[in-house]
Amino acid sequence: MRKLFYLLVVLVFLSSCEKEELENWLDSKNSPYTIPELYDAIGLSQYGCTDTLACEGKYAIVTGYITKTNVFPNESRFLLFSEKDDHISVVFNQMVVNVKVNDNNSTRIFSIIENSYSDFPDDTWRKVQIKAEIYGWTIYGNGWCEKSVGLIGHDIDILE
Repeated sequence: MRKLFYLLVVLVFLSSCEKEELENWLDSKNSPYTIPELYDAIGLSQYGCTDTLACEGKYAIVTGYITKTNVFPNESRFLLFSEKDDHISVVFNQMVVNVKVNDNNSTRIFSIIENSYSDFPDDTWRKVQIKAEIYGWTIYGNGWCEKSVGLIGHDIDILE
């Protein structure tokens, strides 16, 4: 009976990523996530500030938009936006994910981004697809906190 209990606990833990859409890991043949789809699939609202995401360490393919002005090679990171829009008020109201770049792939990823801007101004929105590892992090404010999701980028493709 005890073995059955432990088996059930393990099965519940393994299925705790909220939706079946989370089959879309790096080794899956499903289409990529948009940022809102990724947030929905992870179910961020169910996590408290100190909770660990059930999907941390899993891989996903995610599409979004970047501008060169939001790429920070010296910090090994860039911001991935859910949509492109040149109106700054809209940019602050959309979903944004911080993408840390895996050290082993840093030079290559930032070269791909740099080369994609050779014929475009730095503020041009480029649609990208990244292969990344999911991690959770906590955003703290004045008396509040909330769980958010970040990505560790392992590869990038410029789509447009």
